[in-house]
Amino acid sequence: MPRKLKSTDSVPLRDGADASAHGCLLLVEDNDDLRGSTAQLFRLLGWDVLTASGMRAAVELAMEHRPTVIVTEAILPDVRGYNFARTLRSAVEHDITLVALTRLSEQSFDELRAAGFDLVFAKPIDVELVHAQLVRT
Repeated sequence: MPRKLKSTDSVPLRDGADASAHGCLLLVEDNDDLRGSTAQLFRLLGWDVLTASGMRAAVELAMEHRPTVIVTEAILPDVRGYNFARTLRSAVEHDITLVALTRLSEQSFDELRAAGFDLVFAKPIDVELVHAQLVRT
């Protein structure tokens, strides 16, 4: 049975693996270490990953690279997730799946969905679970 990936794992992409098997994913997280380790895990699962630490950079990357998925912390220093979802949806001209990551209570999940997020996950996240949900949608 394969071992479960952890956010602290640092395993290089295996030779010959298609780094974009699932498309482009933009990861928005203000914590540098968490952003790096989570991006690495998504890459291991076959995503082409872009990263940003805040809303402004995320919007610019989303407009330029047109990711199919944006996974973001719900509360960033420069914006709350509720406004971020609306900003992203109005700024990009293509279909995206928006995923919120939060330490807020599960009661806030419905509010995040109403604000424009497609999926909401509690932190700390299980990257394999998020990946499984994304490839099903």
